[in-house]
Amino acid sequence: MIDAAYSRDDRGERHFRVEDFPLDIGGDTAAIRLDGVDGITVARIGIHEGRAFVTPGDSGLHVNGKAVSGSRWLSAGDTLTFDAGRLVVHRRGERLELHARSNSAPELPPAKGDDESWETVQPVAFHPERGAGVAARSGSRPVVAALVAVFAVLAAAAWFLFTANSVNVIIEPQPAEMAIEGTLFKPRVGGRYLLRPGEYRVVAELEGYRPLDETIEVGLSANQQFALQMEKLPGLLSVSSGELSGAEVLIDGELIGTTPLSDAEVSAGLHRLLVRARNHLQHEQEIEIAGLLESQSLNITLQPNWAPVDLASEPAGATVAVDGVAVGTTPITAEIEAGDREVSLSLAGYDTESRLINVVAGEAQVLEPFVLPVADGRLSVATTPGAVNVSVNGKFRGRTPLELELEPNQEHRLALAKPGYETASRRVTVAPEETQSLNVRLQPIIGSVRVVASPADAELYVDGVRRGTAGQVLELTAAPHRIELRKNGYATHTETVTPRRGLEQSLTVVLKTVAEAAAAELPAKIDTPAGKLRLIQGGSLRMGSVRREQGRRSNEVRRDVELTREFYIGETEVTNAAFREFMGEHSSGFVGGISLDGDDQPVVRVSWQLAARFCNWMSDRDGLPKAYIDRDGRLVAVRPMNTGYRLPSEAEWAWVARFAGGPQPLRYPWGDSLPPPAGAGNFADNASASIVAQHLDNYDDGFPVTAPVGSFAANRLGLKDLGGNVSEWTHDYYELNPIDPFLSLVDPLGPEFGDRHVIRGASWMKGNISELRSAFRDSGAQGRPDLGFRVARYAR
Repeated sequence: MIDAAYSRDDRGERHFRVEDFPLDIGGDTAAIRLDGVDGITVARIGIHEGRAFVTPGDSGLHVNGKAVSGSRWLSAGDTLTFDAGRLVVHRRGERLELHARSNSAPELPPAKGDDESWETVQPVAFHPERGAGVAARSGSRPVVAALVAVFAVLAAAAWFLFTANSVNVIIEPQPAEMAIEGTLFKPRVGGRYLLRPGEYRVVAELEGYRPLDETIEVGLSANQQFALQMEKLPGLLSVSSGELSGAEVLIDGELIGTTPLSDAEVSAGLHRLLVRARNHLQHEQEIEIAGLLESQSLNITLQPNWAPVDLASEPAGATVAVDGVAVGTTPITAEIEAGDREVSLSLAGYDTESRLINVVAGEAQVLEPFVLPVADGRLSVATTPGAVNVSVNGKFRGRTPLELELEPNQEHRLALAKPGYETASRRVTVAPEETQSLNVRLQPIIGSVRVVASPADAELYVDGVRRGTAGQVLELTAAPHRIELRKNGYATHTETVTPRRGLEQSLTVVLKTVAEAAAAELPAKIDTPAGKLRLIQGGSLRMGSVRREQGRRSNEVRRDVELTREFYIGETEVTNAAFREFMGEHSSGFVGGISLDGDDQPVVRVSWQLAARFCNWMSDRDGLPKAYIDRDGRLVAVRPMNTGYRLPSEAEWAWVARFAGGPQPLRYPWGDSLPPPAGAGNFADNASASIVAQHLDNYDDGFPVTAPVGSFAANRLGLKDLGGNVSEWTHDYYELNPIDPFLSLVDPLGPEFGDRHVIRGASWMKGNISELRSAFRDSGAQGRPDLGFRVARYAR
């Protein structure tokens, strides 16, 4: 199967891949080219399923002497003839070799392939003479040895010819001497070398050129060609600029010398020549350097590009600089280059004066005399303390340390002032360009400040410097000072005090704990879509109830809890109106023909999942992180908990309902005993007797079902309806008993997994002793007509 191809034609050698087929045979644009064929394709060679075939083109085609009018398979040894030449097909393994020659081209030695060789050695016939005898056989031994030697030489030659390749080495220009080093045996056939694969060194010499010394790598392919180029020696360039000397000469932007320039070596070829000199127009041209160490000369005349300019000054003797380069002293007629120029005059004791002028080549100018003003003197002012305000002749000039420029030979009045110090005055006179130094120490004005703090051992800092502990009298300058009181576990207190001369001031500070200070930074209330939320500080509590408590349930196990994070919680339960901002189609429904759906009534018939979705909706509105995430189609709490809106934890609900704001936990929302006093809350009363199974005798709260939120008095924390109206969802999954009831919990949020959630608080449907207690725990997953919720979140 053919996987590559090689061709040799009138123009040289080429290699092809299978992807390059089909190959056109024809003129200059064809893959295989024949001299004398213009603009036509005489044949086309293609490959199909690994085999080569030929298709006739625009000229007659014969294969092995027979005319071909259609496609024909090709085999090794096939000869294709056209009107303009012929092509021989060879195979070398999986490679197809195509040797093409036009009728006008000279004969080339054939390439070696699997189907042909360089020459055929014919066997020599041998006929011994009859009756020659032993002597004849003995006399034939030299002949035999000679024949063996001849066959050995022929075998070596055949081996060399079989392994060598035809190599053409072309050197431009043709050298006077040329050699190939790396082998002793390098025969030439038709102007080409026969060389075995390997590395060879080609050396050549020609007058006017650098010696050639190149390495070539002969490969395995036949008919290789190497084109080498000899490099010309540089030319010798001389440049003169007439009477003007010192002009810079640049070749292709690189400076090669100054005029007069003699025999500078420049590489052969086309270059850009630039000659330039101050106050002259530059000369630029292209120049062809012949090389071969030939000398070339140029004489260039640069045109003047300046004009005389008369300069004078008052006083005279000033140094004149043009574009920063000194050209003499006034009075002077300066030769200045054409263009926009900056002329500066300077003289000791005077300020430098500058002007921009335009110079036109050949046009003389006389400038108005430069009047140089007397130079200012300089005064360096330093003070103790630093940062003192400095005024000169009643005008503020800056703060020390300060460098001042003052009009010379004149008295100046300086005033130096700083809060807490006596103002100082000085009079100063400076000479032109004179530099003086002035150091002034200001006298402090002292006042007294007595500092008292609680705790008494708080560290005292004044303007960032430690001054011991509180409980001392500070002697300070009568200027504002920053007083700081610091102690571990307490928030730093900072205050600014300005002492007064002759008057002792007092500063008394009670440091707040870190928690107290942090709480003080938080707003006591925040407004939300669910109404106002109040800030609650945590504390320690024991959840559950004692065994002897009347109405106690078995799930009210006692547990010690500590709440360390401040949290916000709703003053009231979420109303229908607030919930419908989130879900407009929700209805709380009716009970006994009485509506639960008023805008100000608490929303009910809401599952725990729906309440959690409402909390996430609030977090999105207020730009807070969501407290609940979706897991397998259900919302679950983020752990650890963030500051997003959520339902209050069971511990938080118990803290605000039973413990916070009083010395003892409450048994009932109103106190420690039954019956509830009038107005205690919305419970199952006489008005709801026809609706509920059990109610409180002789109690009437005025509402047979849910009441508008906030209809009853708030508890000691300002929260309403924690013990009535509707029971409330909490954040926690429900568990009957904790795994370890003796384990103290810090900021608990309940179990990580569960099916139901904790419900706390009595409602308008509750009227027995057990359900009215604040410790009562219930659980569920779906909504009820007496079950709502309020919103909470961590403060930070």
